[in-house]
Amino acid sequence: MRFIIGLLLGFGAGLAGAILFAPDRSKKSDPAWSSGAGQSGNGVGQNHNGLRGTLRSLQDQINTAMSEAKQASEETETEMRARYEQAAGKKAKAAKK
Repeated sequence: MRFIIGLLLGFGAGLAGAILFAPDRSKKSDPAWSSGAGQSGNGVGQNHNGLRGTLRSLQDQINTAMSEAKQASEETETEMRARYEQAAGKKAKAAKK
């Protein structure tokens, strides 16, 4: 238990240090992706739906994955039930003899 607590404290301290002592990227370094072709200005505030759109597309992907997983689960369950019924049928026939 002490090991897990120490591990969590170590990770917490490392994360806090990485956040607190991270270099400031806003100093004269403009990333290439922030200023695209045909945009004017510094790109701040122009795409206010960026996070919402990203979250919406992520939610769509998760919903698609969940529906595919449910479908696969149902198919697997029907296959397993058929296998079980076949195996149970063989055992029942063998027990009757």
